[in-house]
Amino acid sequence: RLHRLWIEPPKPLLELSPERERWVLDPRGGRPLREIPLSDDLCFTLGPEGGFTEGEIRYLLRGQPTQQAITLGRSVLRAETAG
Repeated sequence: RLHRLWIEPPKPLLELSPERERWVLDPRGGRPLREIPLSDDLCFTLGPEGGFTEGEIRYLLRGQPTQQAITLGRSVLRAETAG
């Protein structure tokens, strides 16, 4: 890796910064991880057990539908391994 990976501790949803470029990991997402554009400041958000609600995903993606979320495939991963 060329850059250090930072994993932040869990935070309440409303404390997440809306200014950062954010990609939400969700099994219902319509875009595979390999399709996202790379940048120097990527921020991936993964949800609690049971996943995010539709409203939470719209909040995190600034009103975009669930299909704009990123999927890691058909399997649902544990938080420890998805990150």
